[in-house]
Amino acid sequence: MRNPSFVRNFIFVLSIATTIVIVPSTGRASRLSLPFNSTSGFSAAVAVAVAPQSADGLSRTLVATTSIAAANSPISMRPWARTRRLLLSPASLDFASVAVSTTSAKSVLVVNNTRTSVTISQANVTGAVYSVTGINLPLTLAAKATTSFTVHFAPSTTGTVKGSVSLVSNASGSPNNLPLTGTGAAAPLAQLTASPTSQNFGNVKDGTSSTNPGMVSNTGNVSITISQINTSGPGFSITGISAPLTLVPGQNASYTAKFAPSSPGSVSGQISFVSNASNNPLVSMAGTGFITQLNAAPGSLSFGNVTVGLTGTLPGTITASGGSVTTSSATVTGSGYSLHGLTFPLTLTAGQSMPFTVVFAPTSAGSPSGQVSFVSDASISATPVSLSGTGVTPTPGKICGQQDDGLIHLPPSYSCGLLPCGNNPFPPPAKGASYVDPQYGCTVERLTDAVGDRLGTAAHHNYGTVNAINANDAYVMINLEDGSKEIVDTTGAVIVPVANMPQDNAQQVPWDISIPTRFYFTTSASIERADITGLPGCASAHNCTVTSTLLHNFSSLYSSVQIPDQEDISDDGDHIWLVGDTKAFLYTISTNAVGPAMSVGTKDSGNGWHKIQIMPSNRMLMTWSPNGAGPGAGQEVYNTDSTLNWHMFDNTIHTDCGKDLSGNEVCVVARIPDTGGGITGAGACPTWTGSQDGGIDIINMSSHKPQCLVDANWADTEVSFRDGNAGAGWVFVTFFKSGSCPTYSCFDTTALSRLDPSWTLNWVHFAEEGILVRIDNNNGNTNKYRLFHTRSRSSEYYWAIPRGSISRDGKYVVFDSNFDIPNSGLPNYTDVYLVKTQ
Repeated sequence: MRNPSFVRNFIFVLSIATTIVIVPSTGRASRLSLPFNSTSGFSAAVAVAVAPQSADGLSRTLVATTSIAAANSPISMRPWARTRRLLLSPASLDFASVAVSTTSAKSVLVVNNTRTSVTISQANVTGAVYSVTGINLPLTLAAKATTSFTVHFAPSTTGTVKGSVSLVSNASGSPNNLPLTGTGAAAPLAQLTASPTSQNFGNVKDGTSSTNPGMVSNTGNVSITISQINTSGPGFSITGISAPLTLVPGQNASYTAKFAPSSPGSVSGQISFVSNASNNPLVSMAGTGFITQLNAAPGSLSFGNVTVGLTGTLPGTITASGGSVTTSSATVTGSGYSLHGLTFPLTLTAGQSMPFTVVFAPTSAGSPSGQVSFVSDASISATPVSLSGTGVTPTPGKICGQQDDGLIHLPPSYSCGLLPCGNNPFPPPAKGASYVDPQYGCTVERLTDAVGDRLGTAAHHNYGTVNAINANDAYVMINLEDGSKEIVDTTGAVIVPVANMPQDNAQQVPWDISIPTRFYFTTSASIERADITGLPGCASAHNCTVTSTLLHNFSSLYSSVQIPDQEDISDDGDHIWLVGDTKAFLYTISTNAVGPAMSVGTKDSGNGWHKIQIMPSNRMLMTWSPNGAGPGAGQEVYNTDSTLNWHMFDNTIHTDCGKDLSGNEVCVVARIPDTGGGITGAGACPTWTGSQDGGIDIINMSSHKPQCLVDANWADTEVSFRDGNAGAGWVFVTFFKSGSCPTYSCFDTTALSRLDPSWTLNWVHFAEEGILVRIDNNNGNTNKYRLFHTRSRSSEYYWAIPRGSISRDGKYVVFDSNFDIPNSGLPNYTDVYLVKTQ
């Protein structure tokens, strides 16, 4: 192409009438007319000549003549002159910075720059913060017409967000895109925030103070100046912050709020911050002032008479009220007085109590007074506890214990105070050794050491209704847990070892009442007499033997004969009730006579016998296995010919029988359990309810009338009584605690203490004691002596019950105790202890 010229549609419009003639080398010509429009008065002539060589070998000449009129107008050329286009103005939008949560709007012009109408059908928006208003679609826009719409930018977060608006139409080049951009910016915010918005100090003791932390923060985006900080309300204040104070965005300042009440009651107040912020926060405050008090009870402790060299112990408690109280110390004044059971400092919460004991151990005769004073942080301190007692010189020859003063006496060193105890606070003495009971003064001697002697089983003396001590108070019958037996002297030395004892089939081997070396036993279907041989020489060798003599063989009548539970030889020394198979009969030793038999069933069966005891009259006291109205239930008396004499009780109870000082046959009962035998309350203990009482009573077996011996106030007891004429009428009573642990009589030397933490508060009168009461005491105090604390944790198991037994002359008692030893390795562990009472 030679000298090519191009006409471009720039900024002016031409109207051109053109004729183009193409002449090939063959001489034939073609004509093409091109109308060309212009809106101005400009004109020009254009000549174009082209003579190329074509592929067919012919050359052609193009001749164009043009008349042009044009002036500064866009050029519209055919065939493009009929193309429809939309124009957007502006071609993009930039919203720059817009505050978050506000909206900015911009308008956009739409131009139909064609000679025909255009229909806009859609306006699509990208970018969630952008939106379009002001245009209703579909919209038909006439040729050369315009419209507009508005784009909104509403940022929700800071940062740059891009988007677009896309107009979809039937115009050429659809869709028309409008790029969008904008930046979300934080709005100017002067905001002050307090944290927390409330301060509750709870209960604060008067005279003290409580503090809480607080903070005020600039949570806006401009600096804030705090000009004032104010507090209101009695007792409230703040420290650690002061005004004026300027905080830049994000900065905070800490403070301490304080409540120091000067009087009891609830109060409120507030902290206010004054600043140039859009808000001025308030912090509410509340608190309650209170008064604390420490109380000591009882207000006085009176020990009565305490023998010089012994001790008296009384319990007390301190209790906090109104709030928590810390006791830092205590002081005790007065000769012989000391405080036990409290470790200082001691903090008690409101309503919490802590027991303590005061011990009076006089070293000389006299009546010293004293007091216990407690030092604490209580608003009102405890009133001192006043102390009084009298030291008295012991009287030679009297009962070893102390007359009952009616007070509760806790055993000294019963617990280490801080449970569980790592070591036994009062360990037992060695076998053959003794200790003086620290409360009542009797000397307690240990007769057995089941563990140390490798007996392989626990040692007991058996029941309180069977005399464990022989006729001259020299020997003690020991019943081992496995049923075997041994005989020891009153120092614990073995006289007849287990290996030398005869084989028997019953728990009981009662002593003869007059011959010290004789006892009785049953084996198979026979009753035999046993005599210790080899004395006195064998005693030092601890290897005495026993010679047995057959008294009677009942094999023609019975397959088995036994001395029943809890039975001793009669007071005349010549009679004993025996059980042959399911029959009971009275046997006379001197004449070898057998009395009439009665059916008693099988021991501890549904309708069988449970215990059989012989009375001074040689009658039978039957304790049936079942309770009920009888006959054959409850507790009953049978004549020597096996006929029923009296249905005594519907319910069974611990009982022992003998003669009172007037020679009357009486039975001592642990309490009157019911009126099934016709017993009334006349003469019974003061705890009589109308159908039963909680004291130890004497029942006259002729008149069936009761008389109170000791009102034990429902305590659990075992009784042991012998002939009142021969033994001066002394009744030995041991107390125990039935029920399951924890109680006040449970181990506290175990890894996890089983002792009731409030044992001192729950201790009762006579608890875990052995007492000696004369048969004519009639609930008085003159002939009632407290001997010792057994120190057996009797709630642990059945054989931990002491089951004290008195000698026939009333001068010795024996009892069992596990002595707070839980880890002996022996089931039902106890050892046997002896006390010479006079």
